[in-house]
Amino acid sequence: MNSTIQILIDLSKNVAIMVTLMFGYSLIMKWFPKKPEWLRSIIYGILFSLIAIIAIQEPVEMIPGVLVDSTNAITVLAAPFGGIPAGVITGLLVGLHRYYLGGIGALSGLGLMASTALIGIVFRLWKRSEQKIRISHLVALGISTYLIANLWALTLPLPMDEITNLIKNGAIPLGIIYPLATIFGGRLLMREIDHQRTIKTLEESEKKFRILFDQSINMLMLVDLDTM
Repeated sequence: MNSTIQILIDLSKNVAIMVTLMFGYSLIMKWFPKKPEWLRSIIYGILFSLIAIIAIQEPVEMIPGVLVDSTNAITVLAAPFGGIPAGVITGLLVGLHRYYLGGIGALSGLGLMASTALIGIVFRLWKRSEQKIRISHLVALGISTYLIANLWALTLPLPMDEITNLIKNGAIPLGIIYPLATIFGGRLLMREIDHQRTIKTLEESEKKFRILFDQSINMLMLVDLDTM
C-alpha cells in the first residue's frame, strides 16, 4: 500500500499532464473558430479523451488491479468546457480504455469514468455556458468527483474490510488531489477562453475602426502627443 505522501507526489505528477490539455484546447480554439459548435465539441471530446488516456498510463496502484489517477478531473471538465458531445465521447472512450486495462477495478473504473462525465454533462445543461463557471463551481465538481469515486470503490469485488481500508488510505490524498486537479484544470481552460475572447474583441474593434477610417469622407489625422 502506498503511503499518503507518495500517493500525493505521484498524483501531482499526473496532474501536470493537464498543461498539455490547455495547449491542445488553445490550438483548437485558434484553428476552428468558425466551425459548427457540434463539430468543435467532437474535436474537444477526442482531445480530452487522448489526454485522459495519457494520464491513465501513469496511475497510482493502491492495490493490485485498483488504479487511481487524475483522469476523473479531466472527464468531469470535458462537457463544461467542450460541450455535451465532448462529455459523452470522453466518458465513453476513457471508460472503455480503463476497462481494457483490466484488473479487479476495471468495471468500477468504467462506471467511475461514465459517472464523472455524466456529472459534467449535467453541469453543462445547468449552466449552458462556460463563461459563467466560477471557482466555487470547480470546487463542487472536484468534490463530487471525489465522492463518486468512493461510491464506486464500494463495488470492488473485495471484502468490505479491505474496501474500507482502501477508502481510508485514499481519503486524504484523493480528497486533496481531485478538487485541486479540477480547479487547476478548470482555471487553465478558463484562462485560455478569456485570452482568446480578448484577442477576438481586439480584432473586431480594429476591423470596425479600419472600416470607419476607410469609409470616412473627411480627413482623419492621427497625432502622437509625445512627439509634439
